[in-house]
Amino acid sequence: MRINLIYKGSWTFYVALFALLLPVFLLGYHLFQATDGKFSLPHDDAFLQLSTAKTLAFSHIWGISKYNFEAASPSLLYPLVLAVAFFIFGAHIVVAILVNTALGIVLLICIDKWLKRNGIRPLTQLFILLAVILLSPLPLMVMYGMERTLLLLLAFLTVSRLFDEWDQPAFSRRTLIYSALLVATSYEGLLLIVVACVLLIWQHKWSRIFELILWALLPMIIFGFIALSKGAYFFPTPWIIASGAQFSYDWLIGCGIAVMVPLLSRTRAAQRPAQWMVASAGVLIILLFTRNVYAARDLSRSSIGVFRQEYHVGQFIHLYYNKFSIISDDIGILSYVTEGKYLDLTKVNPGLIHLMSLQSFRIAIVSDTYEHSMPEEWTKAVSWNIPGRDPKTIFFFTKEPYAAEYLIARMKEYSYFLPQEITIQYFYIPTKQAE
Repeated sequence: MRINLIYKGSWTFYVALFALLLPVFLLGYHLFQATDGKFSLPHDDAFLQLSTAKTLAFSHIWGISKYNFEAASPSLLYPLVLAVAFFIFGAHIVVAILVNTALGIVLLICIDKWLKRNGIRPLTQLFILLAVILLSPLPLMVMYGMERTLLLLLAFLTVSRLFDEWDQPAFSRRTLIYSALLVATSYEGLLLIVVACVLLIWQHKWSRIFELILWALLPMIIFGFIALSKGAYFFPTPWIIASGAQFSYDWLIGCGIAVMVPLLSRTRAAQRPAQWMVASAGVLIILLFTRNVYAARDLSRSSIGVFRQEYHVGQFIHLYYNKFSIISDDIGILSYVTEGKYLDLTKVNPGLIHLMSLQSFRIAIVSDTYEHSMPEEWTKAVSWNIPGRDPKTIFFFTKEPYAAEYLIARMKEYSYFLPQEITIQYFYIPTKQAE
């Protein structure tokens, strides 16, 4: 169906579009000012997705490095979308923000079309669109640089199609494809599929349950067997460790929005229930608005913190260890700015860390938040002390004396580029100075 937004009845969409783009612009401008125009993202997982997209776009390998297959991203579809954008525009962090902004606009277009098609009055349309933006919160989803905006878009498309076709003999192919893409964006999407299947069980629609589950699980099954054939795990790594399998607050709110918007549209014939539901949404906005304001402050603080603590580590490694094998407990930004092999300490059994010594790793970068100690054969050579609201110390380890001497020499060269508040401490004494 053709999308026509250039007419008088689309004023609600343009108001909502402004409500989305203004905070995105303000947040982006603030981050550019705070990070000297370099830009940053608030979470290490976001850089893992960018690394996967970068490797896929230019090396045609699924992983954070071009040397081996690795499902470090929790999403299957989002890195593919980013890879296309990176291939066209280049691998820049801001490209992820622009992609997410475009996805957010498409979401508003889809919701706007849905509301108009179901006869919702303009003021109610505007209220619902603003509720989507504020409750998600959609501007923060855009700035996360992750798959959340795409996930919310496909959640709405899937749920709205299920509502449309619930009383029909069978789901259309488009609806089933949407369900598959939803799960491919993130396995969290299975939550909506499970809810739909429970409702179908209540109505004894067994064939439709089987069809919906089959299509939803298809991306997981296909990718799982491909991963096994490449020597990786069946599930993406973030879903194997406990912390990666938790449903995020933003996604749970997004699920509610994906269900509530079609539910509001079903009340076309009875405006009073619709108004009551809109009033309830207004109460939720008031309750959650304060939380989302704090979330915006936290996003800005986290993005600036990642820049202050990780950006210079990435630049140092890019200059002197660009194609070396690296060990770290924060591998995200390192995998994005360098081209070597990586070992993520957060995904390694502490009892097996000593096996690192048998491999070709030359340097290890460990923060003071890492809960385990390094093997005895690794020598602590240098540390960076980064002050601030969230102070952090980063330690640099090497295995051989000559590697430690090389690290110290390169560190003294790079010290001229470090901010003045970062202090360097040297632990290893070169052989000549020791004599």
